[in-house]
Amino acid sequence: MSYSIFLLRFVDGEVVELDFERFRHVTEPYVVAGGPEEGFSQLRAEDGGEADLYYEPRGGSGMLCVTATHFARGAMLGVLVRLAEALGASIVPRTVGH
Repeated sequence: MSYSIFLLRFVDGEVVELDFERFRHVTEPYVVAGGPEEGFSQLRAEDGGEADLYYEPRGGSGMLCVTATHFARGAMLGVLVRLAEALGASIVPRTVGH
């Protein structure tokens, strides 16, 4: 099985932009590869757990979705929860069977 989660923000049932500066503020301390301008960041938490984040900045100030894949249990889940909270986003899981 492969797991992904999507961070999405909803207002009145519609998906709205996530704040790119808040995203950058929360993720910057954990980035080990990639970066906000590349649309991909690999994060590593203090316990060594990692996650790959994919996103597409829209005009520099927002983005519609953040997708997290290959994430580890432990501290990385806490990072993802803090990110969702900072963005006012819902965590939407997706499981794909092999």
